[in-house]
Amino acid sequence: MSAAGMLLLLHGAGSSGWYWHLVEPILQNAGHDTVAPDLPADDPDADLATYVTTAVRAVEDCSGTAIVVAQSMAGIIAPVVAERIEADRLVLLAAMIPNPGERGHDWWTNTGQATAQHSCFEELGSRAL
Repeated sequence: MSAAGMLLLLHGAGSSGWYWHLVEPILQNAGHDTVAPDLPADDPDADLATYVTTAVRAVEDCSGTAIVVAQSMAGIIAPVVAERIEADRLVLLAAMIPNPGERGHDWWTNTGQATAQHSCFEELGSRAL
């Protein structure tokens, strides 16, 4: 592991580790080691524990400092992952952050995400796909 530490890059729902392919070279040029595992977004039987296990396993052979970076839905599992790997930092990038006790799939409705997205598309003169 580099002196700058390991960055564990966690993608959101409907994506893969490839999500980070443009960012990783920049981080690596800055002296960071990176790992961007594919979370089991395509597995309908995967629960949050499976996501956490997948993320933790991605860095289990690494030593030294670690920073967890979570985008979108990965924000739901990132605090648990950070605790399990004893991360030095947790970075949330446009992450879903549920209220205590709120289930992940309820987040969309509770935050009004669909209404906000629709309003944004209307304002831009476009329609949602």
